[in-house]
Amino acid sequence: MLGVNLPYWEVNTIYHVIFTIAVPIAIVNLVFPADRHRPYLGRFGLVVAAFLFVLGVALVRVSVPPLEDPGYQAPPGFIVGAVVVIIVLGLVALRWAPAQLRLDDKRTAVPAPFWLAVVAAVASFVGIGALFPLRALGARQPSFTQGWWVLLPMILVAVLCLIAIRVLSGWRNSILWTDLHTLGLIVGSLVGRMAVGMIVASGMTVEGGPTTVDRLGQAVLLVLPVALGLLAANRIRAREGDADVEDLNRVGRG
Repeated sequence: MLGVNLPYWEVNTIYHVIFTIAVPIAIVNLVFPADRHRPYLGRFGLVVAAFLFVLGVALVRVSVPPLEDPGYQAPPGFIVGAVVVIIVLGLVALRWAPAQLRLDDKRTAVPAPFWLAVVAAVASFVGIGALFPLRALGARQPSFTQGWWVLLPMILVAVLCLIAIRVLSGWRNSILWTDLHTLGLIVGSLVGRMAVGMIVASGMTVEGGPTTVDRLGQAVLLVLPVALGLLAANRIRAREGDADVEDLNRVGRG
């Protein structure tokens, strides 16, 4: 069981950090560029969000475990340890999180948005696919491993994440980075995630496996990020063009 549970924990941690937190924030910043440096919530908003979070945890606790694993109770030590880890990580984030983005005056070279999207798609596909048992391809453990060999893909994916953070931090701090690069990163990661999701879903055996409708829905979700990304790219180009014209007019008036 450890050969499945440990990778499942890792892939869900990575998945939610990227697709539940980072990607939605990046999309909001692209849609409302003038407000991207403003805090999302004030003190009252934080209190409400904290209340809703606790309420959500309580709802999940009373609704999911009775259906997924009846009778199971997490050990008290595990619960206390999880709470301690959450508090420590929160304090670390508040203490060491950068207050403002630092731009690189050296104009660090940045890949074109298209190639950034391609790399993001491949990295997303490999990172998620390596930690899921692709039963449709005959795998019983992630990356076709056996027993504790599952630690190897887990370590490789963790290293891949650290390299990606290092490289993207350098590119993101460059003054050559634009909203189109951010968009390419988002679209590519979503495409890779949906591609591996289609393989994972095709290997599920719940109620006979995916139906034709399921497959069509997955195909739509694979194409949708690309279609919406192209529309967004046109809007961003038009917006940046208007900003350039406004800057020229400002210089002319000066």
